[in-house]
Amino acid sequence: MTTTPVKTLAFCGSLRKASYNRMLLKTAIGLAPEGMVVELAEIDGLPVYNADLHRDSLPAQVERLCDQTAAAEALLFATPEYNHSMPAPLKNAIDWISRRQPQPFAGKPAAVMGASQGLYGTVRSQMHLRHSMVFMAALAAWARKLRG
Repeated sequence: MTTTPVKTLAFCGSLRKASYNRMLLKTAIGLAPEGMVVELAEIDGLPVYNADLHRDSLPAQVERLCDQTAAAEALLFATPEYNHSMPAPLKNAIDWISRRQPQPFAGKPAAVMGASQGLYGTVRSQMHLRHSMVFMAALAAWARKLRG
């Protein structure tokens, strides 16, 4: 029996190349089970979200990111915590992607993790990210599947 690979899109909330969260994400990708294909979402270089920039269409880099998200079957986020919340580049990417209709996050299982040297790790950042995903029906749809 052959199965098609599970396409997973991975987001790193840190733009720093040697960040703990980038290392965490690369480790998770390396440990992904057979049958899972993980693609990295490139969120650096996105323009800051501005509704005026997409009156007629989304910027090209945003379109590519929306296409990746729409094509993914699952989402994986690794996020640091900046000032008790998720980092601006990750929030910016989420804000841009959420403008695409139909909503690319909706109905997709999403996993959230993070690494930090702080006492509380990335618990608050993960909570804020989860709130955004629940609003966009990513985790809510996953929860419905679990309840069966």
